[in-house]
Amino acid sequence: MIKLKCHRIWFYSPTDEAMFFEFMKRIKAIRKTEGVGENLFLYVKTPVSEKSLWDLKGLFRRYRIASTELKKLKAKAK
Repeated sequence: MIKLKCHRIWFYSPTDEAMFFEFMKRIKAIRKTEGVGENLFLYVKTPVSEKSLWDLKGLFRRYRIASTELKKLKAKAK
């Protein structure tokens, strides 16, 4: 399992925040989340399917999360 760090996630509204967490629940590769201070950690099961990788890329782009974290997954995608 790989741990991805999401730092200071920007939400446009309370509904947007709720949608973020709802979308995360639909990404099969995410097994666990943990909030610590300004960080949210995603625990992702590897290998990551191509669909889950694209969903994670979309989530990170939409919420302006550092895409450098996704490099941890790219080599492990199947």
